[in-house]
Amino acid sequence: MKLKETTHKQTPFLNLRESKPEKLDISFTKIIDDLNFGLPASSSNNINDKTKVQKLVKTLMHIREQKPHELIQTPKQQQIGGCEKCDIKKWQFKELKIKNFLEQTAQSQIFIVRAGDSRIFGSINNNCFFIHCIEYTLGDIYNH
Repeated sequence: MKLKETTHKQTPFLNLRESKPEKLDISFTKIIDDLNFGLPASSSNNINDKTKVQKLVKTLMHIREQKPHELIQTPKQQQIGGCEKCDIKKWQFKELKIKNFLEQTAQSQIFIVRAGDSRIFGSINNNCFFIHCIEYTLGDIYNH
């Protein structure tokens, strides 16, 4: 995307507007403190599933290779890195503690990034993708 194309357009993501967008950093500093939806224990079934871990790592690498607008525009159907906006108020969450955590923690729009059958919930601020929680098994956090 060229800067000329967006010069006169309004963007709802004011904190994403940069004169020279750079590739994203990743941070776990705002992740939920819950072994089922945050960083699991090393003995967790989620970590022992090599295919799942491989897809999560590939997705994290994909996020790091993207500029903010590139990540946001990745079609949600894409198996690794597909991205969509999360409307916290409209979605049916199975885990209300996740919904409450996202409402309290997120300072900006929440995005969901696909990692195969898993999902990474996060927000972008100052060119950093903050991971808030991870849905290791599809359907554990919200109804798809």
